[in-house]
Amino acid sequence: DFNGLFTSGTWEVVTNTFVPSTLVDPQWGVLLSDYFVGCGGAGTCTWTAQYMFDPSLAQILVQTSASACTGQLQLNLTAPLLLDEWNQVRLLVDLSNDRAQVYVNNLAVGDPFYWSDGFGNGPGTSPLSIDSLDLYANNNPLAGDRVYWDDLRVTPAPNLQVPGCGGTATTFCTSGTSSNGCVPQI
Repeated sequence: DFNGLFTSGTWEVVTNTFVPSTLVDPQWGVLLSDYFVGCGGAGTCTWTAQYMFDPSLAQILVQTSASACTGQLQLNLTAPLLLDEWNQVRLLVDLSNDRAQVYVNNLAVGDPFYWSDGFGNGPGTSPLSIDSLDLYANNNPLAGDRVYWDDLRVTPAPNLQVPGCGGTATTFCTSGTSSNGCVPQI
């Protein structure tokens, strides 16, 4: 619980999670823009973005509010889950401009989204704050059924910007072979 510490500016929220190949049940990271002890998912607690490490699919499932670019809900975004390795989930949150972007292992997942839309709450219904990070695990007693969290941080990021909505890619030339014999793919 961050107790209302983050209410303006641009922030980088980072979690590093080691996911062993012995993991059986999914594990979650949830960012809330509004939280109070005992809310139990009801009342004023507001889920804003969540990610789930799903060992059965070898994927990280990311869920946020609707895309700021298309307006489509972003409930089934996926990224590869690296087993027996560290996975980094990073959110860049610009509370002053009501935008956020999720990155998994340094790759953007989905489109930028409006932080104030919350997770399924509707446009503009969530406070512009980062109020809590919930690391949730099932209560499975199996010794191998856990992940390991490290280097969790929320740091100011005044020099970073949430990306805007991109245009379409255009091929503007024909690629050639480099002096090393490589043919460009992009």
